Amino acid sequence: MKRLTLPALFKLARYGWLLLWLLVACRQAALPANPPAATPPPSTEQDVCCPTEIASTATPETTVFYPQPISDYLPNPGIGWQNTRSLPDRFPETVRYTRFNWDELQPAPDVFDWSPIEALRQEAKASGIRAPAQGRAPVWGRFHFRVRTTQPPPWGPGPTIPDWLLAQGAGVVETERGPETQYSSCLFLREHGKFIDALRQQYDGDPDLAFLDIGSYGYYGEWGTPQYDDTPESLDWHIRRHIADMYLGGSATRPCLEQDGSLGQISYEYAGFQRTRLLMPYNPWHEDALFYALSARGDVGIHGDVGIRFDALGSETHQQRFREKISEAVAQRWPTAPIVFELGAEAYTPEALASARFFAQEMHASLVHDNLGGRGSDADILALLAAVGYRLQLLRADFPAAAAVGAEIVVHLSWKNNGVAPPYDDFLLALALTNAGGDLLWQEVTDINARGWLPGEIMQTTAGISLPSNLPPGDYTLNVAFVAPGGEMPALTLANEGADAHGRTPLGSITIK
Repeated sequence: MKRLTLPALFKLARYGWLLLWLLVACRQAALPANPPAATPPPSTEQDVCCPTEIASTATPETTVFYPQPISDYLPNPGIGWQNTRSLPDRFPETVRYTRFNWDELQPAPDVFDWSPIEALRQEAKASGIRAPAQGRAPVWGRFHFRVRTTQPPPWGPGPTIPDWLLAQGAGVVETERGPETQYSSCLFLREHGKFIDALRQQYDGDPDLAFLDIGSYGYYGEWGTPQYDDTPESLDWHIRRHIADMYLGGSATRPCLEQDGSLGQISYEYAGFQRTRLLMPYNPWHEDALFYALSARGDVGIHGDVGIRFDALGSETHQQRFREKISEAVAQRWPTAPIVFELGAEAYTPEALASARFFAQEMHASLVHDNLGGRGSDADILALLAAVGYRLQLLRADFPAAAAVGAEIVVHLSWKNNGVAPPYDDFLLALALTNAGGDLLWQEVTDINARGWLPGEIMQTTAGISLPSNLPPGDYTLNVAFVAPGGEMPALTLANEGADAHGRTPLGSITIK
């Protein structure tokens, strides 16, 4: 090996440093003169961190606000939990539910006792979130019920038709679960049709009545019974349509059984409930009645078409049957009418409640009725409740940082429904000004309606409002809320942090000059 002398080593080192300097210079030339910061700063002091799907447009003259989301269970109108009346309330609810037997509501011919229903109304008002809590809108509780004509043993006597009607000869049949009302009886159908019409006259369009189940047929009014006959044009096929029409409205001439066993017929014309939202129970092995109700009321009445109720949430067997038989009908229905569930009695384990949560999301559920008897983890149930219904989240707001007294200003708001169902009721956007103490000084309700906002969609809303001319110059807080038509207080809680004690969401300060 050739040895390097000391002068040679110095010469090599000099050329090596020269080569290194050239490489560094070339590298710097390839880079931009002013590399961007890893996180760009907000464009103004009024602009804060924003979601990636919403671009920042703040200027010194504009306030841009990006509120943070929350993931808690929000007991908003028409969604969430329904407690069992026989047990202490477990979670906040906005729709109180029960089932009534016909005999307790009509003690005599042409005599109706609505006091049990009125008691439910008062319970609903008491159980609703009436007093505003920090960050929660004050929700007025509503009620929801079903009428039964059979409550099988051991939970009931069997037929629950009035004694006076039994004395007149209304039919009763024996089944494997004990005695049951004979739904094909002409006498039963005539008198029950009168009763449902009286119920309609009393409650159709009642603002406190959130939902009414289409009941009256089968065990518990759930449309399952040994009398069920799927054969088209069979006697029971006609009876099911006859009873459904009492609620839906409709006219027809259909067969029935007279007291002597001969075949008779009834011609009817029912007005039906046209201003109250109806729910049709789904019986996993008897789908015909559900499909009839859905087809009969595709899009009618003030509240649109009929929703669906299913009473075995958390049961894998029933849920799979539900998927196989009516998932297509659910897909067509949930954008305009609610899907409501009741938990199966054994669906209290962590695994069953997780299955219930995923299925409720899959089927775009709005309400879950309790049936657990106090069992199950509160945390698991709350996770289920946070996953149902609508969740209106404000993504971004921009508005003028200052304005003259009486001036017109434009407020741009971006929204996203992070739930699984739309709001099915009317909720109007309202903008308000409050002072430093949180007192409401002015509010304007717009015609922007959140009803029908589908999950996952970003809604861009623009509200042009006129500021009051009698407001003293100064700094105020601009707030946003949704109110019921004709109302002033916030009607629902947004899925955002920072709401005030009344449920309004502050957007930021605006200076009135």
